[in-house]
Parts: sequence; structure tokens; C-alpha cells
Amino acid sequence: MPGSARVVALTFDAGGSDAGVPSILKTLGERGAPATFFLTGRFTRAFPVASRTIAKNHPVGNHTENHRDLTKLPTPTVRTEIRAGEASIRTATGVNPRPYFRFPLGAR
Repeated sequence: MPGSARVVALTFDAGGSDAGVPSILKTLGERGAPATFFLTGRFTRAFPVASRTIAKNHPVGNHTENHRDLTKLPTPTVRTEIRAGEASIRTATGVNPRPYFRFPLGAR
């Protein structure tokens, strides 16, 4: 019956450091668990190898360029944050993060 399955979606935000990436990827791989990673553009530039490794094995989404609170920015700046994040993710990983997007700080 559609909608009756119990499902959990594992998601990770990658923004501050790549320190936990190897352990997370190892655990997910050992368990065959799917997950989606939301990357900032800043993360992909600071940690390109980790970003490529993540994108090789899991879907990635856009978490903006700099993880700023979009509710406190003018519309043109919001657009820039989102577009720049997408471009940085594409450049670093070769993957289009669309349609996945996560608002920084949960602020929308």
C-alpha cells in the first residue's frame, strides 16, 4: 500500500570540516545505507577530494555557497548564494546538485 512503508532518510550537512567524512562513508558503505549529503560551495573548495568522494557514492544537494541565513538577505544576494553554491558543487564534483536543496540553519 503506497505510503505505508516506514522510511528514514539519512542526510548530512557538509560545511565546516571534512574530519568525519571517512568514518561516515565507511559506516554507510558497510551497512549499504543510502544517504544524501548537502554541500556548501565553501566546503567543496576547501575539501575537493572529500567532496568528489561523497558525490561519487551518494546524491549531493546544494546548501548554498556560504551557509548564510537566507531570511536575512536581500533577494539578489539569496539568488547569488544559491547559484554560486550550485556552480561550486558542479565544479568540484562534476555533479548537478539539483533538485536537492537545503536551507542553511533551517531558515526559510
